[in-house]
Amino acid sequence: MKTIMFPIKEPANPYIDMVSEAISSNSFELYDWKMVLKNRKLMREVQVANLNWFDTVRNCSFPKAFLILVRQIIYIYIMKINGIKIIYTMHNSQAHDTKYPRMNHFLMSFMSHRADRIAVLCTYSQEVLKKFLTDSQIEEKVRVVYHPTYKGIYPEEIKKIDCLSSNNKKMHVLFTGQIKRYKNIELILQIAEYYKGANIEFLIAGRPESDEYKKEIEKKCENNSNIRFLMRYIQDDEITTLYSWADVVLIPLSLSSSLNSGSAILSITQGKTVIAPLIGTLMDYPIEDLFTYQYKDEDQHLQAVIGAVGRAYSEWKENSQALKEAGQRLQEFAEENFSREKTRNRYKELYNELVNH
Repeated sequence: MKTIMFPIKEPANPYIDMVSEAISSNSFELYDWKMVLKNRKLMREVQVANLNWFDTVRNCSFPKAFLILVRQIIYIYIMKINGIKIIYTMHNSQAHDTKYPRMNHFLMSFMSHRADRIAVLCTYSQEVLKKFLTDSQIEEKVRVVYHPTYKGIYPEEIKKIDCLSSNNKKMHVLFTGQIKRYKNIELILQIAEYYKGANIEFLIAGRPESDEYKKEIEKKCENNSNIRFLMRYIQDDEITTLYSWADVVLIPLSLSSSLNSGSAILSITQGKTVIAPLIGTLMDYPIEDLFTYQYKDEDQHLQAVIGAVGRAYSEWKENSQALKEAGQRLQEFAEENFSREKTRNRYKELYNELVNH
């Protein structure tokens, strides 16, 4: 049996490889959409298309953005005409950091109506889809195929990284990932400034979106000694070391677009609790072991994060092992409920349902 996987590869995101493995383990051959588009015989043989981030119109000129929108719509009609069943995997409530939210909203609505099934990565996604679908349509189309854990993806050995402090008398707070403006990096700098008199050390690790942005961040923290930087590409064999150093992971996502978080799943896989807004991903985990917060607008975001960091700090001061124990409980819960083996079974059920429908 043959299926389209879009995208077929995403070098900076192991999620696609994990899902591809889950699908191929169920005897499906995976093909790139561009290859299928050029091969009429193959087009007739493909039964299912699994589309990830197909609803995203990224930042570019307006004419190019409009052409992308039209192209995606045409591609969907080509698949439907050729009898290909479509799985629309919904990752976000809207595209991150986009200049064209209306285009993205339209494409999400279009995909929701044209897809044969909608794969969502958290239970709360069904509430988000009420913007586009009726309750009966959601019941018919939507299947929850939770984001799998990252167990076994990264090497487990601990390496020496020079910028990591060995001061165990301070709570270690980690942010890691691509350093982009929409990820609220400036917010982390403000939080570090607020807590500069406390026994808290912050580390921001990842490659900045530009040299200009890197200099901008460093300049803002010239007089703040409780924040460190590792602003470069983080190698796979350094991931475990960074998480091993951390007591807690800070992920100050924007609620306007964030629904799922691979960073939160990776943190939990590594046995760490997180400080993050209560997004869909985290609603499926034991809330008592997380430091979540909510806010109504961006003006409230800083105070909400300061409060969540304060709660984590209070627990750490009372018992320096408390955060570690919370992370271990989350790790066990994730492996019991969202393992890669369970992901294989969920995709097997989804594909069988479509193929035999």
